[in-house]
This record gives sequence, structure tokens and C-alpha cells, in this order.
Amino acid sequence: MRRIVYCLDRPSVRSTYRVTLVADPTQYPVLLCNGDRVGEGTLDDGRHWVSFSDPIPKPTYLFALVAGTLEFRSTTHTTNEGRRINLEVVAAPELIGGAAYALELMPEVMAWDEAQGGVPHDLDMLRFVAIPGYPDATEYHGLMFFEPTTLLTDSAGYTDDDLVPIFANVSHEYLHQVRGNRVTVADWQQLALKEGLTVLGQHDFREQRYGASGRIQFVIDLRRLQFPEEITVGAAVLQLGVTDPAQLYTRTTYFKGAEIFRMLRSVVGSTAWRQAFVAFIERFDLGSAGVFDFVNELRTAAPLQAEAIDGVARWFSLVGRPVVAATTESHAEGVLTMSLTRTDSLGDDPPVFIPIDVAFFGADGAAIEVVEVGSAGLAHRSHDRAVSAL
Repeated sequence: MRRIVYCLDRPSVRSTYRVTLVADPTQYPVLLCNGDRVGEGTLDDGRHWVSFSDPIPKPTYLFALVAGTLEFRSTTHTTNEGRRINLEVVAAPELIGGAAYALELMPEVMAWDEAQGGVPHDLDMLRFVAIPGYPDATEYHGLMFFEPTTLLTDSAGYTDDDLVPIFANVSHEYLHQVRGNRVTVADWQQLALKEGLTVLGQHDFREQRYGASGRIQFVIDLRRLQFPEEITVGAAVLQLGVTDPAQLYTRTTYFKGAEIFRMLRSVVGSTAWRQAFVAFIERFDLGSAGVFDFVNELRTAAPLQAEAIDGVARWFSLVGRPVVAATTESHAEGVLTMSLTRTDSLGDDPPVFIPIDVAFFGADGAAIEVVEVGSAGLAHRSHDRAVSAL
């Protein structure tokens, strides 16, 4: 956008857009831009034009347009408010045959997000476009771009493994509707706000659809790869001295950010988390925010957990990974004594907190109901969460 018009190219600066695209119809029969189509026609020289209006203020990085020989496949989604939204997958003619799976997912993830307190999509049309050679996927407002394998199946045949990146990218990019688009980041250094929250939502949607196995598969990947930027450049989730956004798009920002938000949810519980999320969206809708704006909403929703919330939130600025060792001290007369100890060498002062989820199972795999309070103040009741400053 900065090459087209003068603009203040920062994520916190938002503008509305009305765009008219003009092109040779033989070379570019389809013209698309953010927003809803509000006019079209043909000029005296034979070129055609299409106008789009996007009334929702957005930062420059969410502007997009595409032109070419494209075909469409469509479905619809009806919001909780009863408003009907047209959904389209757009691709080159030779690729469009693989659109069915994405079209199945789109209304599902939209309905799921609304049920979590998300704002329904704010345009009458939402398009997902497959562009060969495009790097990965991006949540441009109302006109999202995808590398074809992250949106479309191969019409010649595919396996379950081919559906994994489609599921991940379709859900992730749509969940930016409120986590990054309607509430954008105050500056690029706060990128973990939108990416961490969106990855967490993406994983929650996968678990809702496929069960606990979705979480297991992610943890396997997490244990294998972790966050390499912490080792190579000593990067924390919040890198307040970095000004180049490209340096922030890392596994640390996305996945460690998501895990810290998950720990915060474990601390406050699902009810307070939902209250904080809804309050956060209402407070910052169509504005900008930072990671600790969200943390403050959690403190408001769960004031009795303020100390634990602050303890977990310190992970956003801490480089390194915790190592926790569990040791059985004794087991007699129905009493099990265990010791949980930090064995890493992180110099965290004041200490960071780690939520510990405790459950016990019998030899037959059935859960055992337990109520136990240890000397470290680590409490557990059935499947509730517990927090300790280990």
C-alpha cells in the first residue's frame, strides 16, 4: 500500500477504503479487493472496472487486491444475529476443483468463533483466494490469501495429512477476524497478542472438532521443535527492541505466545477467560492493544488470581524454557506425596509461575477422584487447575 498512496504504515493507524480497479478484461477478467462490490462497468476504451467499499477501518497491512483468470465456489454462513454472509473460495480454473474441504470448514469455524464471544464477520462477503507462489497465508480483511496447498486439496487425490495444513490455515486466518483485524496490535512488537491468541483459538477449534488427539499432536511437534529463535538470537515472545516486523514472525511469537495464553487460561478458568475475552473485544474493538491490555482484562475477571496471572505473564518477556521434574516421595496408606521441582537454570526474579494440571489414573485407565493439598500449596480437586510458583 505504501507504494500506491501516501500512508502512515503502522498497524495502529486505521482507514476506510473505497477502491476502483480498472483492467483489460481479456487479461484480468476477475477483479477483487477488500470490501463489498458497490459498482462495475465498462469504459469507452473497452477496459472494465469494479468498485469496492470497505467501511470497516483497517491498517494498511490488511489491504489486498487480486486480478486474473479466476473461478469461484461458494457457500453461506448465517450469523447468530440472522445475517447471511456469502463465502467463496477463489482459485485458478485448474485448481478450483479442490475447494470443497475449505468450504466445509469456513462456516464451522465462523460459528465456533461467534460461540466463543467473537464478533461476526463484518462484511456481506468473505473470500479465500489461492494464489500459486504466495508465501503461506494472510488474513487480509474480507479477502484472505493462501498458498494453494494451504487452502485446496489436489483433485487427483489426497490423504488426511494433506488436510492438516488446510484445517490449520483456514481456521487460523479466519480467527484473526477479531484477534488482529478488528483488534489490531498497538505496534509490531506486540505481534504475540494477535498471533498467540489466534494459535490458541486454532488449537481449541481443532480439539472441539477432533477431540484431545489434536492437542497431543501439537505437543509432539512442540517438544520436537520448541522455539529455535530463543537459542539462535535469544528472542523472548515480546521483543520490545525490534522494529522490523519480519523478525517477529517466529515460532516463539506464535507457539510460545499461545502456550503462555493457555497457561493464563488454566490459571483463571474457562468462565473468567471468556469474560475477559469478551470485555477485551468490547473495549478495543476497531482499535489497537497490547499483550498486557489483555492480561489486565484477566486480572479484572479473576482478581483473586492476580498474583498468579502476573507470574505467568512474566513468561512473555523471559527467554528460556522451564524444566519441571516430578518425583514420588512416598506412597503409603492411600497418601501419595510428590515433589515438583524446577531444574532449569533460568534466572527469573521475581519468579514466574507455572500452572500444573494434575490427574491420577488406575491401571484400567479410569480417572481416580483425588483431593490433595501439598506443603507447597499445590491444590487439586478432580480435574480442576492448580497453580504453584515452583
